[in-house]
Amino acid sequence: SHMRVELSATTNLVAGTDNATFFAAPEGGPVVIPIKLKGIPIFASLSPQSFVSVVPRSIVETFGLQVRDITSSQFCSFDGGTVTVSSVVDELKFYLGDLEIC
Repeated sequence: SHMRVELSATTNLVAGTDNATFFAAPEGGPVVIPIKLKGIPIFASLSPQSFVSVVPRSIVETFGLQVRDITSSQFCSFDGGTVTVSSVVDELKFYLGDLEIC
């Protein structure tokens, strides 16, 4: 088995059964940073386990973000189950203070 720290987790998780991975959650709760999205301050969670950022559909709809369709068999949940992803944000710019991050 393996152990990793998952900064966005609210509780400890175990993924898989054979050679399971234990994801430890921060004791004080998920780690977030204050950013601005289209000039609106929000909190963004951090995950060192992921090379993508997950944006809730409500954020996409509220801010009118442009999306494009996507399909992939490569997405999976913490428990190893499949995840249906229908779209990705085409362009997302956010700021940490006045510094453009992405």
